[in-house]
Amino acid sequence: MGLFNLFTDKKKVIGFSLENVHAEHQKNPRHFLIPSQEEINQLKLGDQVRLIFVLDTVLENGCRAERMWVELTEIRDGKFKGRLTNQPAYITSIQLGDELDFAREHIASLMVPPLNLDTQKGAMITKDCFLRREINWAIHDVPHHPQDSGWQFFTGFESQEDLDDPSKITIISLEAALDMEPLLETVLDKDGEAYVYQAEQNGFVEDC
Repeated sequence: MGLFNLFTDKKKVIGFSLENVHAEHQKNPRHFLIPSQEEINQLKLGDQVRLIFVLDTVLENGCRAERMWVELTEIRDGKFKGRLTNQPAYITSIQLGDELDFAREHIASLMVPPLNLDTQKGAMITKDCFLRREINWAIHDVPHHPQDSGWQFFTGFESQEDLDDPSKITIISLEAALDMEPLLETVLDKDGEAYVYQAEQNGFVEDC
């Protein structure tokens, strides 16, 4: 896209609708995580929540939505009002500081303290994890150097031949691993040696 087209595109009125994250979570509960009902019930005025603003226009760059933070200004019977704390990159029908109404089914995430770990550190991961887009085993060992987290990720479907083949193992940052498998955030700052994904609980549990 040329600079002229980019400029004129920004002049277009681009509206939005809010994503029903409950519906998306039901489709993919393992990888599309949302706050629990208990967490939402504990929200108070001034807290910030993130909503997914779905664009009503298809952009040439493929962007379909913007994730933005909203500061709560009113809470009443499961309904919320909040003030946008981000300046949209593409949406023009709402601006930084504008208020909007939404419901609990629109709350995609909460602003919580960061994990107590360096997510830029590396971890060993098998290429089978990339092929399946899932991590089922997280093993923690003694780090070999300052940039090594000590974590090793597997699907559990690898053969011994796969595990012995260096070409089928690579390095990933913890940040990228969390993008692939968000549920890992519940274990990466724990002291256990091994965690396995349990579908019944939709979470990782320590393998004793």
